[in-house]
Amino acid sequence: MGSIKNYARFYSSFNRLTIPGDKEEYKKVLVLQYTDNRTESLREMRSSEYIALCKSIEELAGYNVELKAQRSSCLKLMQELGVDTTDWHEINDFCQNARIAKMPFGCIGLDGLKELRKRLFALKAKGWRRNTTKEPIYMLNLAGVLGKA
Repeated sequence: MGSIKNYARFYSSFNRLTIPGDKEEYKKVLVLQYTDNRTESLREMRSSEYIALCKSIEELAGYNVELKAQRSSCLKLMQELGVDTTDWHEINDFCQNARIAKMPFGCIGLDGLKELRKRLFALKAKGWRRNTTKEPIYMLNLAGVLGKA
């Protein structure tokens, strides 16, 4: 049995589905399906079963399509702001700034990408552009553009 402690991944996609009837009953049917009728409880699922279930539900809910669209939009905005989007190190350096996303680009979830997109639009609207001298983002003055942290 896996040691799954957080079911946020499951519920974030599951709650996006349009389910006719009882959602709890539908969840039990899904869990039974992915555990070969061994259990109807998320807690009793093995990690591999849980991951397979989550991937399937994310696909049904369109999560991956939306995630890809948000990532693409953010990368396009970063490019317009002067970030070299062909360099993952530079993208991650930019995103890890406390005033941007506080984490590498690949670790940002769907909600975080939506928030990042808002911040990037704010930077663009204020006319901010990354200095082409490639100085690290933490050296740039963003205080006037994004407000105080």
